[in-house]
Amino acid sequence: MRLLMERLARRDAEVERLKTENQRLMEQFVVWLYNAQIRGIGQAELGRPLPRVDRGQTKAELRVASNGRLTPRP
Repeated sequence: MRLLMERLARRDAEVERLKTENQRLMEQFVVWLYNAQIRGIGQAELGRPLPRVDRGQTKAELRVASNGRLTPRP
């Protein structure tokens, strides 16, 4: 019985931790959403998929382009 009570207490603590983390993430999302809206960044742009990663390429082979993105060195 004691083991069951300890297990339930750990589970309750984990649930509370996750609720707190979820609340923090929701607040961060609201900040990001606000900042995106005031800069005119729309939902379509925000929802664009990430670029595909070429695992065979190293950072030494890349350069930062004027738009801030990594591109292959010429």
